[in-house]
Amino acid sequence: MRILSAHIYGFGKLQNYEMNFQVDSIVVFAGDNESGKSTLRQFLLFMLFGLAPKQREAFRPKTGGEIGGKVTLSTEKDGDFVVERLHDRNNGQAVCFLPNGESKDESWLKDRLFGMTRETFQSIFSFDSNDLSYLHSLHASELGDVLLNIGMTGMDKIATIERKLDNELSQRFRPQGKKPEINDQLHRVDQLYRKLLTMEQEEVSYRDKKVTLQTVSDELERYKNEVDTLQKQKIQVEKEIQTNPLMVEAYNQSKQFEKLQIGHKFPEDGLLRYQTLKDKLLPLKSEEALVLDNLKKYQSELHAVYDQIVSEEENKEIQTLLEQQAAYQQQQQSHQAQQREVRAIKGEIVAEIEKLQIGLRLQDLEHISFPFHIEDTWNQIRIEKDQWNGEVEKIDQELMEVKQDFRELEDQKRVCRSQMMDEHTYYELEAKLAQAREADNDRLRNQLQLDQRTEWNARRVKQLKLSSVILMISCLFGIGLAIYGVMIDNYSLLMLGTLLAVVGIVQRFWTTHTHRLMREYLSDTNNQSTDIHIDADERLNSERAIEVQKKLRDQLASLQSKGKDLQAKLLKLEERRNFLLEKQEQLQRKVNEQKRIYPFLESVAIEYWPTLYHRLSNALDKLKKYNQIIAEMTELEFSINNYEIQLQAFLVKRNREGVSIDIPYLHELADQQLKLKSTSEQYQQWIVQSEEHRRQLAKKMLPYQQEIEKLWKIAAVENEEDFLKKGNQNKELDLVSEKYKSTSDQVKNILPEAAIGEIPMMQPRDGWELEQQLNGITELIDDITQRIEVRREQKANIRAELGKMESSEDYSILRHRLQIEKDQLRQQVKDWAIYQVAKGLLVETKQQFQQKYLPRVLEQTTHYFRILTNENYRFVFPPQEGESLLVEHATGTRFEVKELSQGTSDQLYVALRLALSEISSATHAMPFFIDDAFVHFDEKRAKIMLDILSSIARKQQIILFTCQPFIKEYVNRMEASVVEKI
Repeated sequence: MRILSAHIYGFGKLQNYEMNFQVDSIVVFAGDNESGKSTLRQFLLFMLFGLAPKQREAFRPKTGGEIGGKVTLSTEKDGDFVVERLHDRNNGQAVCFLPNGESKDESWLKDRLFGMTRETFQSIFSFDSNDLSYLHSLHASELGDVLLNIGMTGMDKIATIERKLDNELSQRFRPQGKKPEINDQLHRVDQLYRKLLTMEQEEVSYRDKKVTLQTVSDELERYKNEVDTLQKQKIQVEKEIQTNPLMVEAYNQSKQFEKLQIGHKFPEDGLLRYQTLKDKLLPLKSEEALVLDNLKKYQSELHAVYDQIVSEEENKEIQTLLEQQAAYQQQQQSHQAQQREVRAIKGEIVAEIEKLQIGLRLQDLEHISFPFHIEDTWNQIRIEKDQWNGEVEKIDQELMEVKQDFRELEDQKRVCRSQMMDEHTYYELEAKLAQAREADNDRLRNQLQLDQRTEWNARRVKQLKLSSVILMISCLFGIGLAIYGVMIDNYSLLMLGTLLAVVGIVQRFWTTHTHRLMREYLSDTNNQSTDIHIDADERLNSERAIEVQKKLRDQLASLQSKGKDLQAKLLKLEERRNFLLEKQEQLQRKVNEQKRIYPFLESVAIEYWPTLYHRLSNALDKLKKYNQIIAEMTELEFSINNYEIQLQAFLVKRNREGVSIDIPYLHELADQQLKLKSTSEQYQQWIVQSEEHRRQLAKKMLPYQQEIEKLWKIAAVENEEDFLKKGNQNKELDLVSEKYKSTSDQVKNILPEAAIGEIPMMQPRDGWELEQQLNGITELIDDITQRIEVRREQKANIRAELGKMESSEDYSILRHRLQIEKDQLRQQVKDWAIYQVAKGLLVETKQQFQQKYLPRVLEQTTHYFRILTNENYRFVFPPQEGESLLVEHATGTRFEVKELSQGTSDQLYVALRLALSEISSATHAMPFFIDDAFVHFDEKRAKIMLDILSSIARKQQIILFTCQPFIKEYVNRMEASVVEKI
């Protein structure tokens, strides 16, 4: 990913600020302190990863305005796209605009950033002077681990987290010792458990006393229930003693009642009931006799009315004729109205046809029928006719305009050709100017070659002198070594001396040969200049003439192009006109087809066809209505004749042949029959009512008669006299019953209601027996009461002992404390396990990273570290188990990181960060931000660093923020770099 450009709407002190990043080398933003470099870096991070609302508010411009901006990014997959992010829009979420017009949201941008967070990006692809300052504050023993962690992940937090995890684990638990939390908690739980065992032994005695208390309580409850039962029995016996005399009297009365009741049966209140029934039955019998007289009278008069009523068939015929009378009169009126309407419609149709003046008659109209689509067909033909006329007129107008333009264009071409030179003169003048320009170039080349030859001659003299000196020295040394070798009989020295003399001779020969070749080359390139000379005025006039001719030729070419366009337009118009002619033929075929179907269209213009359709449709509708009314008149005439025939037949049947249509006679006959029928219905109603009345009276008397028979049956008599005699005997029996009831009521007030039913059936108990039973019950109650008091005292003692044991809460408190301590122990063990797992995962992750990525990172680190230390250090080695990073000096000595100087540590840190970024960018190509990270580098080291960054920038975008002037000047001299001043 690369940042191509940025536009800041408002962010901190930067407002409406634009930047361009489109270079393949370092992009440097230079400026003094407080000029806004760090703000610009924060803006770029904000555009990529966003900020929380409160953090965004910190960058609100002091002069007002919105917070946000946009950047243009580029990736290999998506090409160029724009990311815009505003504080007050979409809650600070990014909106991405793609080249195809689509817009994407924040999640799409996160995918393009490979899910990377702001912290991860800053740890890998960004560092500043604060990171170096942090290294300076570390203890020497910590420095190696921190640099190792930075080399693995870009962050120094792994070492801090690992130390924190070790510290947390040691504070929570150690196999030996009591100070850690878990050890101390285990000791407290053990002590509480021992105390709890002692108290549980005391709990056994407490449970035994609880069982004894429950047993005593059950016995006490049982004694109370026995006392309650005996008390109820005592009360019952006392009541029996009190009612014993009344019971004896009731017993005697019941025996007397049984004696009188033997063989006696008589209904309850039989005499009174019998007299009441006789009083109610007497008036009903009188009313029954009157109803029978009226019934005979009504039946006699009804037979007289039946003799005057006609038969049912004749009555139905009268009613049918009367019902049809209204329809008959209505049909006559409708027939007359339809005759008038038919004459009016016929007149309208004839008038409408005559107005059209197309040779149609009423008879012709009968044979005309329009399909449902004919109106649309005629309308379409008219529209196509109008459209054709308009298009023909428009094409003719366009043809005239195109031909006029074509004539004007030909006139312009003739004028243009008249002002143009002939081809020979034009090319001759152009060739002359070209030769003049070539002559100028030859003079410049000759002058340059002369300067080069002069410079080369001076350099040749120096090289020849140097070559002579080298030849002399090599020959002297070679001859001397050879002589010395011969003298000491050393073949190696002889060969070395000879070789040295040969080298001197060869370099002298090569130098002479090179100078000869160069001289030949310079002499060959010194060509004669073209002998063409044109004065300045002539040359200027020629150039102006050539320019005018070029414009005329361009103008002619443009006119010719326009002519081709006009020709093409003319062809298109001709094609359109031919198409319209074909369209006219198709339209004419449609018109001829309609005229063939409807010959009357021959005399009507096409534009009036729709109007004619509506007029004829109206006439056809009226004709349809006219035929419909004629059909209805025929039906009415048939109905009228049918009714008159039926009426005449009925009158003949009633002996009124001389009368043709006597409708009033029908009404008189119908009224007479209605009155007779009403009279017969009235008599029938009275007869029915009388019979109903008679049945009601019989129904009313029947219960009374049945009740009297029932009373006789109960008393076992068959006549009234025996019934009255038996009634007097029943009065004496009622008197004995009253006395018995009075005595029973007195007993009921004392004894329970259940004992009352037993009074007449049993002999009352003796009084002495009841007294003995009462004394026995009283003695039992006293004995049980004494036992209750003993159990109550025993229960109170046990409760007192239990209360004393329960008042002590030591056992409950101890159990509660033990549970709390156990819960706390579980939580501490859980926390310890979490830290243990976290440390294991961290160690495992470090080992995996060291095995997979760290060798590649350290290999690249070694490369950069060599360059930064000017080859003073050759290798950076991964740490062995329990050790930190090692570096090897050019002398072969290895040093731990803590043994390095502060400047060398800074260079190692920078090399690690660059290596990690380069390795990471192989899979996640991201820009690399550096903010004043070289403030502690001298000018030489800073320039070396810039050269390294320049080489990295060919593969990965580098954005450098600095306040050092020499960095700005050095970058300006670098190829393809850009410096933006803030």
